Amino acid sequence: MKIAIISDTHLGDPCNVLVKGSRGNWSKGRYFDACLNALGENNDYLILVGDAFEFSTASYIDSYSAGKYFFNAIVSNNIAKRIIYTAGNHDYDFWDEVEYEVNIINRVKEGKEPKPFKWVLPGLLDENIKGEDKFFLPDVSINEGGGHNRYGGLFLDGLTDNKSLPFYVAYPNIYLRIDNKTILLTHGHFVHTFWAYLGELAFHSGYISKKDYNLKNAVAANHSLNQLSASGVGQSGILTPLVQKVQKDTREKNMKDLEEFLNNIQKGMDKMIEPESFFKEKGSDLLLELAKRYILHTIGKSENSRFNPDYIYKEDIKEKIVKYLDLCASECENLNIPKPDRVIIGHTHVPLAWDVCDKNFVEHDGKKVFFHNTGGWIERVKGDDALLYGAEIFTYETGKGIKSVRIK
Repeated sequence: MKIAIISDTHLGDPCNVLVKGSRGNWSKGRYFDACLNALGENNDYLILVGDAFEFSTASYIDSYSAGKYFFNAIVSNNIAKRIIYTAGNHDYDFWDEVEYEVNIINRVKEGKEPKPFKWVLPGLLDENIKGEDKFFLPDVSINEGGGHNRYGGLFLDGLTDNKSLPFYVAYPNIYLRIDNKTILLTHGHFVHTFWAYLGELAFHSGYISKKDYNLKNAVAANHSLNQLSASGVGQSGILTPLVQKVQKDTREKNMKDLEEFLNNIQKGMDKMIEPESFFKEKGSDLLLELAKRYILHTIGKSENSRFNPDYIYKEDIKEKIVKYLDLCASECENLNIPKPDRVIIGHTHVPLAWDVCDKNFVEHDGKKVFFHNTGGWIERVKGDDALLYGAEIFTYETGKGIKSVRIK
């Protein structure tokens, strides 16, 4: 079995270094050839570990058409026979759309009742599975004939001409069983407070019991917030450029422009409020002013995860990794596999190679679990400078083990 693992391509993002241009006029980015060369040819699987597409700051049209250019190149350059895909936070909508397609749209078209969402669907890639296709999705029907394409047939197959590259979709975890080890592949956004906030809030508020606090319920509880943030910016119509700027100012802590934006929002909200008395008007003004000050203070004190090499080593983040591994334990039990020995994530855009086994670990279930990072494929823009922080491509071939290569 031969595989390649990549993440955070953010196809459609203007800062993407793999595919540049605009809808209908895409071309190679400056790291396109280096990426394909590192992926290698004749992979049985190319695994995408989240944020393959950029829906939170780009339109569906741009992301989809950039994706079509990229994945047609995967086919024409004989990179992989199949894609295994799990969404991150910037392309969470694709997981939602798979849920809608399988559980709602297709069933209604067939005159059947909809099914409830799965919320989570772990994927298992095990080199010991017999046959050519070694990927397994629990409780998912296998295509008739099986063979080369066990689970394709979703709308994502349309990302390539003639639907020549099947997409297998899992969320949020893919488990890789090789050399008698379990490697967890997941995007990593659930260790970032925002992307798990409602689930944690419901648990700590007593609305989800300790017995019921599992990965499925945690993902379901945070669904509305994830969906809003995953596509709410890129699909905001006339407001998209404004929200993109606010997002950029927040990331770069441009407090002057942020304060001006919040002042305008404050004025707009003040006009919309219809106070019944002088005291209510003054009270609403005070609340809006306090909210503005709190937001600015929080942004000023916050620590961004993206391009932050220290973020993943923070003790509170390591604690979240341990809690996430706890949530994954029931999946491993149901798949009848040992708990993870290592973890490969993306999200932070800071690459961490396979052979680095230093302080990048957590203690879990009586052993050290090392974590590694795929980096990312968008430029870090500071002033007039645009630099790629770095991407890490992980590859595996039976008998040769896992290795990774840095692209920078």
